[in-house]
Amino acid sequence: MDEKELLIKYIESENECEWIDFKEKFYVIKHKKDDFIKDIVSFANNLKAKDKYIIFGVEDENHGICGISTDTIPDISILENLLVEKVEPQITISLGSFFIYNKLIAFIKIPYNNENRPYIIKNECGAVKQGDIYIRKGIHQCQSN
Repeated sequence: MDEKELLIKYIESENECEWIDFKEKFYVIKHKKDDFIKDIVSFANNLKAKDKYIIFGVEDENHGICGISTDTIPDISILENLLVEKVEPQITISLGSFFIYNKLIAFIKIPYNNENRPYIIKNECGAVKQGDIYIRKGIHQCQSN
């Protein structure tokens, strides 16, 4: 199963958990850097030996596919530079997208091979304070692939 098929399976399951998060819209990095940083650090600190995904273009309430606009997806270098500036040690992420039902889905992948835990906020950014550590814990069970 390739990554696109895996993400479609996650979307169709409609379950968020400790390694999957759905968002209707991409982060507005210009105004809300702290939400992005907190989410990435939370996933990177999770001990589950799986890749973690934040999937954009999925409605918050019913998990329907709404898609996003290409102009809302920043260049990966902006996201990586922000993480280097605000978090230690360095977290590796990747950014991708695909179409389903003629709608654009984007995703951030936080690979399980980020093993330098704990990831800590090194510079304050909005609601996240220097020294903070976040971890994502799921309240729902996702099916393992």
